[in-house]
Amino acid sequence: MRVEWPMDGKPNLTPAHQSWAGSLVAATATLNLDDVIFGATLMWTGSDADVNAALKLYRWKIGAEGKFEQLDAKVVEWEPDREIVDAKIAANKAGEVVALLKNKEGQWKLLNPDGDVSDPPPIIPTADVIDIFYAKKNLPLVTFSDPNGAFKFYTLNGDLYPQW
Repeated sequence: MRVEWPMDGKPNLTPAHQSWAGSLVAATATLNLDDVIFGATLMWTGSDADVNAALKLYRWKIGAEGKFEQLDAKVVEWEPDREIVDAKIAANKAGEVVALLKNKEGQWKLLNPDGDVSDPPPIIPTADVIDIFYAKKNLPLVTFSDPNGAFKFYTLNGDLYPQW
């Protein structure tokens, strides 16, 4: 449910565009130049006691006219007993999604745009990750600060991105 607060102070309740059963891990959305919102929602499906719980990535969009459309739902290969303690997720203006997931052991894993989970480049697991984002339409970058407090930007293959 969404609540809008107009100037007269009376709330206007509108129904949610979509809901899924489960526990939220992370979500993101971005607006493109055609006024289309592309987003992603990463959720544990099933109950906390469910050994068959699955980590699911829902990709969706809301068109300029306000119509919600689920693009797909993919099961992410992740062991149900491996708690996710931190998650950074980003969507680009075409609906591609990338994420970094940190397990309770402190290891970061990369959720690639194709939906596969892999080890990130060696520089990323040792870093205090601040965020993951799309700098250009198809270029996801990871940013964090180095010991001197400077921001560093790396591509998903581990290359230092030129500072701009």
